[in-house]
Amino acid sequence: MFLRSAGLRRATVVAAAGLASLGGLVAFAGPSSADVSTAVFAAVTPTNVLAGGTAQAGANWSIAVPTPVANTSTINIVANPNGETIANANCTGADDVAFATPPPTVTVTGNGTSQTGVTDPTITATLHPVNAQNACSSVDNELTLEFTSAGVAPTGTTGWIVTVSGITYNVGAGAAANPGPIGFAQSSYENSTSTTGATVDATLVPSDATVVSASVTANSPKTGLIVGADTNAAISPVVITESAAGGVPAGYVCVLLNTSDPAAFDVAGSSAPTITDSVSQADLNPAGVIASTNGQILEFDVVTPTTTSPATFTLKNLHVNGNSSLGPDQAVVVDDASSSCTGGTTIGTVQLFNEISSSRTAGQDADATAIDAFEAEYPGTLAQGAGAGVGVPKTIVLATDSNYPDALSASYLEGQLGTGIFLTPTAALSTETETAIEDFGINTVDVVGGPDSVSPAVIATLKALPVEQFGGQTPVSPAQTMTVNQIFGQTQYDTSQAADAYLLTKPVGTGAFPLAYGNYDDVSGALSSTAGSATPVNTAIVASGEGFQDAVSASVVSYKEHFPVVLTEPTALSTQAAATLTNLNIKQVIVVGGPESVSNADVTSIEALGISVLRIAGEDATDTSQQLAQFELNSASTTAGASGLGWDAGKSNQVVLTNGAFYADALSAAGFASTGAGPATNTGNPEPILLTEDPNTIGQYLESFLETGGSPNGFAFPGDTSGGRINTINVVGGIDSVTGATLDNALDFVITG
Repeated sequence: MFLRSAGLRRATVVAAAGLASLGGLVAFAGPSSADVSTAVFAAVTPTNVLAGGTAQAGANWSIAVPTPVANTSTINIVANPNGETIANANCTGADDVAFATPPPTVTVTGNGTSQTGVTDPTITATLHPVNAQNACSSVDNELTLEFTSAGVAPTGTTGWIVTVSGITYNVGAGAAANPGPIGFAQSSYENSTSTTGATVDATLVPSDATVVSASVTANSPKTGLIVGADTNAAISPVVITESAAGGVPAGYVCVLLNTSDPAAFDVAGSSAPTITDSVSQADLNPAGVIASTNGQILEFDVVTPTTTSPATFTLKNLHVNGNSSLGPDQAVVVDDASSSCTGGTTIGTVQLFNEISSSRTAGQDADATAIDAFEAEYPGTLAQGAGAGVGVPKTIVLATDSNYPDALSASYLEGQLGTGIFLTPTAALSTETETAIEDFGINTVDVVGGPDSVSPAVIATLKALPVEQFGGQTPVSPAQTMTVNQIFGQTQYDTSQAADAYLLTKPVGTGAFPLAYGNYDDVSGALSSTAGSATPVNTAIVASGEGFQDAVSASVVSYKEHFPVVLTEPTALSTQAAATLTNLNIKQVIVVGGPESVSNADVTSIEALGISVLRIAGEDATDTSQQLAQFELNSASTTAGASGLGWDAGKSNQVVLTNGAFYADALSAAGFASTGAGPATNTGNPEPILLTEDPNTIGQYLESFLETGGSPNGFAFPGDTSGGRINTINVVGGIDSVTGATLDNALDFVITG
């Protein structure tokens, strides 16, 4: 490192603009002095250097230096990224510009006289950091020209011409975002005892190099593939745009797919990609686009770069074969690479397409759909041979398929028991449900609903069923009788109370999400509390008993978090609901739905019990379901952002979609969604339940949610900036509940997010 004593003087660099030329060089203005304060740089024609390149040549400088020059005078030049006035003091920017080693060569030219005693000065060029005492210690962004001997000029002359040649630069890749001339500032470099940074003057040295670059875009319009299914699928072009002529240098340009992902370009036949140059200046190799043998690399060759106008290179007619990996497929684009696509400078990393998937869990009717959901919830139900049935619960919850209130009360019971729900008609036990009870080795049936929902005939049939080993056909030994418990009251509110109280020995789930209050309700005039507890307290869900949508949306929360579902009348808090909240020592309630479902009077009555109320509500049932989904996925932090349940901590990438216009299939979704069932069965990450408007309509609020979830930042809702992105939609219900076109439409919104 080159250091100077504290007494050295600083050179002031004067811009060359407006000065008269003398023999092709710049004449001196003003009187001579005892230092280099009036040194003048001649104008130069800058060369092009690439963002991300190293040891790239700039143009030569020619400096007119006055006489006499004091020994140890210095000219200090600091290189700056385009548009910045000083060097990055901490050298943390990716756009840093630095002088490359070795230092440039300095030559001094006199006036050609041979007078006795005339000597040219000697000048030493050194490179060093502008601030050696901090993180810049490895970045040589200052060039110092020191007069190590003063020299003696001929009489009648005013100075020397100093030529600085062989200047080279290392340019950070981040400079691609801000291309343009490299800037320079004269500065005083700290001495051996100083710890302060450089002091920079406003006068600039003429730029000898211009940073040129290229940027890359792709996936416009956005495209998606069904994982493991789509082949030879067309994707959008890859577009490389120069910031200025020469932004793509001579050499190979390569598009390299993520090597950890087995997706590949399909280039057979009519799928062969093509490359075009918008200004037809670049000399492209006639061989066109070449693909690697594994299909994971495409390359084209720029023989001669553009010279007068920036070009746009478009790599199009691209087709890919999907793979088994969900999520975005990316490619790295590099230029100036070798013929084997190694080395070179990275232009950028872009997403080429998004791989997504879907599943449908459905039977011939609602009862069969419930059984299929149970199978997906517990993979052991699908096992064969040794170990078959391991982990499959022996208790099942049963409710009628003829109405919804009883099943709405069952999700809390399901979650506490760690099981699922079966459905049956009121008058007689359905054949498929009876068979499932036997085949899954069920020995206990907890029936939610009274005789008007599940008749005495059904109860009698259940009690008469033999308890069989998993797989059916073989009774357990010793023989067992089926245990049947019927949980009900005179009204749906009595049944809700009875179901919530059935397992008093099991603790109620607790929660703390004080920052959620006021952040998941976009219904004007809807009353809720202004704050909640910062420490976990017993929590319940309150929803209307006169409609199924809100309680169904919340059923997965009840199942997963063990929050009881408490049904109430829309206009006034039912006495049964008040009793349940008191008996379970509830201190926090999540009201799901707007004032038409759970009135402000209900909220006031709940608060009068000493309970805080978080209302989650939207303009309709679909909006409420997506508001609730945001709450479920959002960060569990109680100190920042809009807190939620934190389900996205495990990067849940799946959602459940079911019909919001009819209840039957939706009643089976709680356990299925809670265990993350779907193509990747039982991921362990719970999935939000989202409701469509009807079998044929997603609804605007759900569309917006799916676009957000499918975007690169995914579930980056307030308080959670690193959320996972949706890549799978699991439908519960047949095509009469959610049509194939509706599912495809939902997937399209994920793709275009």
